[in-house]
Amino acid sequence: MFKNTASQKLTVLAFADAGHAALSAGEKVTGDAANITMKVEQDDDGVRTASNDTNPTETEDGQYTFDLTQAESNGDKLTFYPESSTAGVQVVALPSNVIYPRPANFTSLGIEADGDLTRVDALSGHTAQSGDTYAIANGDHGLVSIQDDIDTLVSRVTGNVALASVLGERNDAAAAGDPTATDTLMQYVKQLINIMVGSDGIPSFPTEAAPANNVSLAEVLRAIHADVSSGTATAAKQDEILEDLVDIKGTGFVKDTNSLVDLSASSATNIQTEGTVIESD
Repeated sequence: MFKNTASQKLTVLAFADAGHAALSAGEKVTGDAANITMKVEQDDDGVRTASNDTNPTETEDGQYTFDLTQAESNGDKLTFYPESSTAGVQVVALPSNVIYPRPANFTSLGIEADGDLTRVDALSGHTAQSGDTYAIANGDHGLVSIQDDIDTLVSRVTGNVALASVLGERNDAAAAGDPTATDTLMQYVKQLINIMVGSDGIPSFPTEAAPANNVSLAEVLRAIHADVSSGTATAAKQDEILEDLVDIKGTGFVKDTNSLVDLSASSATNIQTEGTVIESD
């Protein structure tokens, strides 16, 4: 009998004991199917359940067969309890009331005459494979090649993760101040946009400084703004201001040097225009 397998049968034998009214002890009992029932217990769990087949089918010479369901055979140890309600009749399972089922499809396994464990020779309509299968599995598109492709993909993904940590995310906040070892490229881009056109501007504008090495553009702009917004200039600044008043290329405007006053005085003086700026042709 196979474990957990449907459409199996259990044969039982009915025979008379000393209390039978008509038969001698040991004689086989026929015509008693309607009075025979059976219970099934699985793996010694103490639960004895009536068979799904209420009464067996009589075969011959006191033998009867029960039809077992798949669930009734689903145990490593099956104990059967057949009985008859007829006085003087004993019923036993054949070959035993206790059966240890074999695994399902157990008999499908085997060793062929040539020692092959695959039973490929017994397959109906089967064509034995040649060395092509091995060649395909280990060729340019085989298992080894697939593993190499996977390793390459993993390497690229790992590299992209590292690159992503440098580039940053779109929701990264703008950087502030000097570059650091942790700010992302996205943070620096946002910082530049804020400096040029962003509403946040420069978070902390530096103090003014004259152009020199290690001086930022913002410091120089602050210095120019301070000179212009104050409305004063010394004689020493006169040549510098004249140099700054150059034609703005592409605008069509030129300076009018007649609008300048003499800045030769050593003390500060206000610059007032006496001419007009004209558009060049």
